[in-house]
Amino acid sequence: MIVNYETLRLVFLAIGVIAILNWSRRGRRWRRGFTPRRQQTPDIDVAAIEHRLATVEQLEARVAELENRVDFAERLMAGRESAALPRG
Repeated sequence: MIVNYETLRLVFLAIGVIAILNWSRRGRRWRRGFTPRRQQTPDIDVAAIEHRLATVEQLEARVAELENRVDFAERLMAGRESAALPRG
């Protein structure tokens, strides 16, 4: 029996390709089995967020009131300064 080396090389190449494809599928399956699962996102505490939002809105209202008071005080002081200046 005469063995053709070219044919033998093609057979080994085909076996190698099949082995690599088989290994890669198994490798993917194996790796998929051992990857850590994605962590679930924590449940958002809606009540806490609404409480914080209400607090922010109250603070905004207080800041607006303080701005009005400062504006009034500035106008009052400007009126006193103009009244105190002699007309010339």
